[in-house]
Amino acid sequence: MALIDPALVGLRSEPVTVEVEKGAIRRFAEALGETNPVYFDEAAARAAGYRSLLAPPTFPVTLGRVPVPGLVLPPAGLIHGEQAFEYGEPIVAGDVITLTSMLEDVKTRSGRQGTMTILTLRTEGVNQSGALAFVSRATIIVTEQAARVAGAASGGAGASDGGEGGSV
Repeated sequence: MALIDPALVGLRSEPVTVEVEKGAIRRFAEALGETNPVYFDEAAARAAGYRSLLAPPTFPVTLGRVPVPGLVLPPAGLIHGEQAFEYGEPIVAGDVITLTSMLEDVKTRSGRQGTMTILTLRTEGVNQSGALAFVSRATIIVTEQAARVAGAASGGAGASDGGEGGSV
């Protein structure tokens, strides 16, 4: 039995728009230990051919999560299995990125610890010019134990039936 209803595959979020700020790029690059001046110095970024400070490749993770309607996950006990990116137009400070998320896949596996449901969440980021900036795919693992704890905490509601929990 899937802990998340496979009928939710294909559901999309409403678009969410965020503006990329210079300070956010600098803080993220600093946290990564980056030293490339295109992440910190406007003149260096322009000299390299960018309109403004360039965002490091994994910067899209900072843009926030976009909830997929009907997909409710346990608030704790999830395992982040993998994160992959495909890149389009470079993201630079001042860009306005529109994010849309979708539940792309649901698989169920059985193991020593019980049933686990493996979700693939796809997020697309499109810039203000309509160009694709990135596609992100996150693999999230919902263990049977996490779903059971979430169900008990919400008075018996399961992980996918609108009970208390975190939306993704």
